[in-house]
Amino acid sequence: MQDNNVENNNQQQGSLNQSQALSSDSVVTPPTQPIQAIQPTSVTEPHAKKSHKLIFIALAVFSLVVVSGIVYLAYSRSSNNPTNKDALKASDNFIKAIESNSAQSTYNGTADSFKSANSEAAFSNFAAKFSTLINPDYTVVISNNVTGNGSNKTATIIYNGQDKGTAKNEYIKVVLENSSGQWKVQSINYQQTPYGANQ
Repeated sequence: MQDNNVENNNQQQGSLNQSQALSSDSVVTPPTQPIQAIQPTSVTEPHAKKSHKLIFIALAVFSLVVVSGIVYLAYSRSSNNPTNKDALKASDNFIKAIESNSAQSTYNGTADSFKSANSEAAFSNFAAKFSTLINPDYTVVISNNVTGNGSNKTATIIYNGQDKGTAKNEYIKVVLENSSGQWKVQSINYQQTPYGANQ
C-alpha cells in the first residue's frame, strides 16, 4: 500500500512537472520593440512660419500695386478722363450739326488738315448723304480713345449707328486733333462693318 502511495505521489509529481513544463512553454513573451529616440523639434520652424507670412504679405502688396496701376491706366484712357470728355463733346456736336443740316458751320469748325483734303462742296454732299442715312436716335459711342500728349493729341471716337432705311448697323469713325486747345475734326467716315484696331 505504501508502494501504491509512493507510486501515486510519483505520478502526481510527474503530472505536476508536466503541467509546469507545459505552462512554462505556453508563456508568450511580448515582442521587444526598439526604443525610439525623441526627435528634437527644429529651432527654425517659427522662423519658417514668419518667412511664409512675410512672403504672403509681400505678394499681397505687390498684387495691390499691380491692380491699382491697371485701374489707373483704365481710368486715364476712359471717357471719364476730362480730355476724352472734351473730345467726345466736340465729336458729338459735329455729328449733331451734320444731322441738323448745318454743313457750312460744321465745315468751318473742322481742322485745317480736313479742309485741305475736302472742299466745302464735297463736305456738303457727304453731310447730306450722312443725314439721310444715319438715324440719330440710335447712335451710341462704342470707343473713345485719346493718344498723344500736350498739344499734340489725337482722339478717335467710334459710334454704332443705324441705317434709317434698312435698320442695319452703320459704324461711324471720327478722328479729331487738338489744335490750340480745341478739338477739331480731322476726318469722318462710316461703313457697315466694325472698324478694326488699325482702321
